[in-house]
Amino acid sequence: MLTKVRLASRAGLLTVLFVAVSRIWNNSYLADKPATTPGNTSVITAENVQPIFDLMVEYGEAEKKKAGSEKHQFLVVLATSKSEMEESPQWERLPDSIVGEFPRIDFLLNTNGSYPCANPGHALHGEIVAVDFGCFERILQNFERQLLNDNSKPWQLLFVYSYYVPCSGISDIGYSCAEELMNFARNRHDEFGVIVAYSHVFRADIVGSRKTNEERSLMSLKEGGIITFHRQKKGQYQQVVEYSPPRKVAENATSFQQNMNECLRNFSTADCCALDAADRSRLISFFTNDVTFRCTSKSFKTGLLTEGAKNELWKCMMTVTVSHFVNNCYILATCRSEMSPVTKCLRQTLQLDMWSVLLGSQVSPSDPYSGEWKPFDGPWKSLYLQSPMEDVNGKPVLCKSDDSSKWPLCPTDLVDNPAPWSTTNVLMLMVTSLMAAVVAGKRKTWMVDWLRL
Repeated sequence: MLTKVRLASRAGLLTVLFVAVSRIWNNSYLADKPATTPGNTSVITAENVQPIFDLMVEYGEAEKKKAGSEKHQFLVVLATSKSEMEESPQWERLPDSIVGEFPRIDFLLNTNGSYPCANPGHALHGEIVAVDFGCFERILQNFERQLLNDNSKPWQLLFVYSYYVPCSGISDIGYSCAEELMNFARNRHDEFGVIVAYSHVFRADIVGSRKTNEERSLMSLKEGGIITFHRQKKGQYQQVVEYSPPRKVAENATSFQQNMNECLRNFSTADCCALDAADRSRLISFFTNDVTFRCTSKSFKTGLLTEGAKNELWKCMMTVTVSHFVNNCYILATCRSEMSPVTKCLRQTLQLDMWSVLLGSQVSPSDPYSGEWKPFDGPWKSLYLQSPMEDVNGKPVLCKSDDSSKWPLCPTDLVDNPAPWSTTNVLMLMVTSLMAAVVAGKRKTWMVDWLRL
């Protein structure tokens, strides 16, 4: 018996320590974290970067030929140091330390396939692959491995060459490459500097909103502290973005969950909810925490709610909300448009400026009903300690028996007298699910998703 008590005590202590460490971790990513300044940026000039970028272009063209690509666009990323940059005019080719056993260079083409931040029918650009699929991390880790015995610990530089300027302002693609590079660079600014070069602006034969907005792209790169060069037709490099410290989020930034929560509370739910105001408020907070956890816990994203991050959240939360409604409630003919408050509030919240609203970590991490969050500027996976559903063993405990089935956030297994599964109920659920799938861009896979529910 004493042993069990001791074990329980130790388990409790470990839990407390885990929560404490989590809070320290979260605090290190608060919205007001200071911007740092890299080493002497005056050495990063067009003359000094040209030798490395020229070799990167040569490397990329050769790799593109091997891949059999007839597209103009390709991306080459390379991790180096200031000292190597200064030595590069003597290089006839990229040294083995860069292309050898632990390469510090990578080549990327645009890729087809389904991805959360990309809209259907659009390729995933190399910049997104580099940020979200670990390309940058891999080459930087390989560089760190080579520097283990280097006591000088040189300032690292991440060179990025793109044939086209990183995309921005293309209305139907679902993301902005320039924003993703900016968000990556500003979050890692105390570790290395990012330098970008490009040769052309994507316009081709496409007009209107489907061409890249160069001005907007360069502004995003500037906000990330990214020095940028334009490679001219004759091979010279013109600096188009000078170094400036990365932009900070607003001092009065709020959390995504807080804005979502306040919006949901403002909707009149008198016809759909039998709970009193306090319990209803806590239940809405639980719902907000639950859907946010489900859409962030496995995401590659970090930091700002960029265009691509917002698109990913929109698709996921629409899908998760449909699943929540199907599995955890009955939709009654007497309570119409249960999805509309969530849809409207989600759309409204995602329209807010990314510098003023960030995802939030819970002020009380162990309370799934907590309606307080603080802006969090770090990896999305670190927002929650665990699933809110796990915190309550899968059974939120706020639903009352009287007509609680009319409130769509109340799980059916806690309702004493749930409404019968009539044909009308099922049809309404199917229509609601289809509408959400269309909005989320998943119309073609809707039936498969429905059957999985």
